Amino acid sequence: MIRNFLNCKASCLLLGACLPLSVHANNLFGMSRNLVSACPAPVFVARGSEESVSVSSLSVLRKIEPHFFGFNMELMEFQSGFENEKPMQELIGWMKPFSGAIYRYPGGTGNYVDWRDIVGPVKDRKKRKYAAWMAPRVATFGFDEYRSFLKSVGGVGWYLVNMQGTIESEEPIDNLTKGATAAAKYVSGGAQKDLPSVNFWELGNELERPPFLWPLEKIADRATKTAQALKSGGAVNARFIMLFQEFPAQQKRGISAKKFNQNLFKALKPINVELGFHVYYDAVPSGLSMPEYLNRVCQGIADVAEVNDGKRVNTWVTEHARVPEGAFDKPDWKELWPQTANLQAAIGVADFYIAAASVPEISGAFIHALHAMGGPWPMFHKNSSGSLKPSVIYWSARMLRDSYLPNVLQTKSTSSNESDYRGGYDVRSIVLMDDAKTNFSVWAVNRDRRLARLTLKIPALKGRQFVATRQSLTAGSLKSSSYEEANYIRPTETSIDVNFDVNGDATVSLPGWSVSAFKLSPK
Repeated sequence: MIRNFLNCKASCLLLGACLPLSVHANNLFGMSRNLVSACPAPVFVARGSEESVSVSSLSVLRKIEPHFFGFNMELMEFQSGFENEKPMQELIGWMKPFSGAIYRYPGGTGNYVDWRDIVGPVKDRKKRKYAAWMAPRVATFGFDEYRSFLKSVGGVGWYLVNMQGTIESEEPIDNLTKGATAAAKYVSGGAQKDLPSVNFWELGNELERPPFLWPLEKIADRATKTAQALKSGGAVNARFIMLFQEFPAQQKRGISAKKFNQNLFKALKPINVELGFHVYYDAVPSGLSMPEYLNRVCQGIADVAEVNDGKRVNTWVTEHARVPEGAFDKPDWKELWPQTANLQAAIGVADFYIAAASVPEISGAFIHALHAMGGPWPMFHKNSSGSLKPSVIYWSARMLRDSYLPNVLQTKSTSSNESDYRGGYDVRSIVLMDDAKTNFSVWAVNRDRRLARLTLKIPALKGRQFVATRQSLTAGSLKSSSYEEANYIRPTETSIDVNFDVNGDATVSLPGWSVSAFKLSPK
């Protein structure tokens, strides 16, 4: 299944090889349902001869908080890249601009983490096997180190709770719930009082899909008992998140994604569960495009609403990233690593954030992954002196965060598709506004190699004049990345005038193959 590929993302970091797919992606995706209209209208880019974004009024579609941006923090990958003082201090400096972001710790590794092994003096912690590709190690970046990091960068805590046991074997749920209660007591009982608390608790990771394939009843039982244990430990403000299906992982058992999601939600409704999804997109030729995958998330949200009196449930995309071209077809894809953090991937990540911002139920999306190991999906690279160099994925997200404003306006994007992108467009854009209705931002991607002229159609701004700061991330090829030390791709910044005519139209340019962010302030 697709996750056979993605589940080996950790082993690929060091071993450089993934096992072949047991089921080819084409077979899997051939089982998908029709998701054409699952997302809200602003998500869809209309086909047209010109690139434009239209805002009929300054009515707010939804608000986004700083935690709309987040990062998946796999324990061993993170620790291996930042365990020395120099890279850690550099990392803190690079992540401070994302104040308010969520850091999902210890990532999917949480399925194998006993909280007792990540607290207390490092010298007293036991070696444990946290990943199949790595020998047993001490978790030097433990719970308190994680919370100290949150304090340093202004981050928000999110802990993934173990409902499985160890990497070698499954443990009885009664043993695991005792650990959950103790972990909650550790946080709520005043341990390291000066460190941030944790209110987001994710209940396991990918337990309904390979290699676990747990039945729904087992997942629901363990999740309910784990949530109750956390509450009894003092996590009174706990918010519980459970992964739901964006593809039919148990299709062979005759269980569709819709059936699984609806039945799981009904079982977990008493704990006020929130929805989680994993989205890995743009794998060519066998995978789904980004908007197709986002539609699956929207469909999951809609399916759950059907069994919740029509009420939409708060949703998180707890992992998202671009999958390399050919990754489903090559058992050894080390040569494809740069494609996980090249310009095409950066455009995909920004495109996802722009589209997800128009889905009111999606509260946040976490980039996979925050590490600097040199393998796939890095947020950072290291040069020969050990200093950090942000990847293009970092810069793509950083540009959007730097121009963040809280109000997403109701927009309609129109674009041609000269690039032949399978999502059906070249340009996607969105307009944001501050609470005073004075300052505006525009986020945009251009998937075509040619410069695009984007027309902003905002009648409410007719006759208004603005000074804009434009940041653009582009390069001479979609395959350009910063993996090689000699290459360092980062945004350029220019100041431009943006003047709206009597109809409320203004035009800005988007470089070919680019992510762009504009901050508009009145003259």
